[in-house]
Amino acid sequence: MDSLKFRMELVRFFERFGIIKDERIKNAFLEIPREIFTPCSSSLQSIYSDEVIITYLKNGEVVSTSSQPSLMAKMLELAGVKEGGRVLEIGTGTGYNAAIISKIVGENGKVVTLEINKEICKIAKNNFKKLKLENIIVLNSDGDPDILKEFAPFDSVIATVGIDFPRKDFSLLVDQDGRICFPLNFHTTDQNPTCVMTKISNHFLFDIKIASRFLRAHGNLAWRNGVVEKVDIRELKTSKPIDEFELREFSYRRFIDFLELLTLSLYEKSDDFIYIDEEENLALITGKRIRIYSGTTLREKIEKSSLLWNELGKPSIFDLSYEIIYDHEFPRIEPTIY
Repeated sequence: MDSLKFRMELVRFFERFGIIKDERIKNAFLEIPREIFTPCSSSLQSIYSDEVIITYLKNGEVVSTSSQPSLMAKMLELAGVKEGGRVLEIGTGTGYNAAIISKIVGENGKVVTLEINKEICKIAKNNFKKLKLENIIVLNSDGDPDILKEFAPFDSVIATVGIDFPRKDFSLLVDQDGRICFPLNFHTTDQNPTCVMTKISNHFLFDIKIASRFLRAHGNLAWRNGVVEKVDIRELKTSKPIDEFELREFSYRRFIDFLELLTLSLYEKSDDFIYIDEEENLALITGKRIRIYSGTTLREKIEKSSLLWNELGKPSIFDLSYEIIYDHEFPRIEPTIY
């Protein structure tokens, strides 16, 4: 059965709910058949529903999915993908999103897409051949910036997996006024909200746009993975802290999100939160009580963040805009607007 009518219904769904306005994105969804990239056992009706589809399982574990189409479309618009653009995609999967991007950028554009899994890389390449998409380069890579330099600069970067905040070397791959649209991994929750970074001169403007949840990346773009594993929480709880104090935050969860975003040093472990940064300053947060085990200025840092959060009106992280400054390898994140 021809899937065109289902593609048309999907685009009408986008229009009915005002999901996107860009005509090139709508046309790309009309041109690319999603069933090429999904399990053949699925019906066309389920394939073109606005749902995530599992596309690759290994030993019973979900390794790859095709994202919810409405979220895909919105992220493409947020990333500023345009005709003739140079686009980097993180997380090829079986290739549906890259194929859509290929049609948007057209013959004069270029898509470089990264997939860490070799088997899935082969599947994606085969799918692109079926559709004769010749402006896509597939790399079996975890996002090493040295490999990507020859293809840079990029006008748009879009991630279909949750990643940690881009480090300085990765941020240099983006052209002036370029955008990075990505699900940002939080390590105190299983959420990774969709965010946009826009390069302005030597810094970025940053906004958290959509509450979302994605599979998480591995490797170079997930540099915070494994940091907290070195901490033995049982041993920590029996150790004597060098300082101890209590938070007075009414909206506790909001403050935890805010503190993690500003420091990129907070992790959930066994129903507690561990603060550990690149200098290995270490603290344990249990409820509103904070025990500091190393780092003589750590209390000052946390209390300063608390004071700032209160001055801003105890906001959700979604209520703020931010400025991202790369003084060194890791980003410095500062709220700018309330």
